[in-house]
Amino acid sequence: MSDRSTSSRRGRFAKADWIVIGLAGLRQEGPDALTIERLTATARRTRGSFYHHFASHEDFVRAMADSWLQQSTVGPIAEMQQAADMRRVRASLAEFAATLDHRLERQIRRLGEINTHAHAVVQQSDALRIAMLVQMFQDEFALLPDEALKRAQLQHAAFVGMQVVFPEASPEFRRELDLYLAGKLWVG
Repeated sequence: MSDRSTSSRRGRFAKADWIVIGLAGLRQEGPDALTIERLTATARRTRGSFYHHFASHEDFVRAMADSWLQQSTVGPIAEMQQAADMRRVRASLAEFAATLDHRLERQIRRLGEINTHAHAVVQQSDALRIAMLVQMFQDEFALLPDEALKRAQLQHAAFVGMQVVFPEASPEFRRELDLYLAGKLWVG
């Protein structure tokens, strides 16, 4: 996601511009970057401009978390599900997981520790990601639901854990570990 706002293209500062600034600040500095004072200073806009788009700070956090969910989970899953070949879906998933903005992922989880809506959004993201993996395991190996769920949970837990244990890992390193794990989990 670009730090450059969409307002320069349209001439007006839009709701989406605030969300871009919020996600960029969250990524760089964590939840502390999301105060109205910090947001308006970064945007070089007034509090009135902020409140023109959001009824409250909580409304802003909700919109930002929902935007993250769409960009990081709902949209990518929908795109991956368009592929007819399971190998292409797995390859697409592996590439997505390796190149995802892991710093933002960690920070949205931090936000979820202090904000109930962000917490619910993170849980929804985890559930959607695990459900996709369950479906993939069942489709590829005809596993029983319980076995597919356990493998999916392990795969996702490894993904989230890698973000914490190896926060600065390169996409190449992430791909290498993913290939190793796939060799253990993605077998019939």
